[in-house]
Amino acid sequence: MQIRYTLFHVILSRIGGDEFAVLLPSIDSRDAQNVLIRIRQNEKGLSLLCTHKDHGKIRIPIRMSIGVAGSDETQPEKVLKLADDRMYIDKESFYHHAVDALFSENP
Repeated sequence: MQIRYTLFHVILSRIGGDEFAVLLPSIDSRDAQNVLIRIRQNEKGLSLLCTHKDHGKIRIPIRMSIGVAGSDETQPEKVLKLADDRMYIDKESFYHHAVDALFSENP
């Protein structure tokens, strides 16, 4: 996935396991939400093609859990914690929708 933005400064860092932080120090929370919208738009077409022993080739959609926070809405030392909390809320929401969809397709 390629997402192009014209920003003065972007920092991408792995913070552990499969978690990454993208720091956008030159924009505020509202603009960061717009970045999130663009990421979600690009994410819609992402999937893995897998081979299942009984069902042949299947596509599994890729979904990222994302939390956005900024120092314009909380104290700078609390930004990462707020973003992390929001990421887990996003992850939980996705799993609830995925499970609901799975059971509604397979009565």
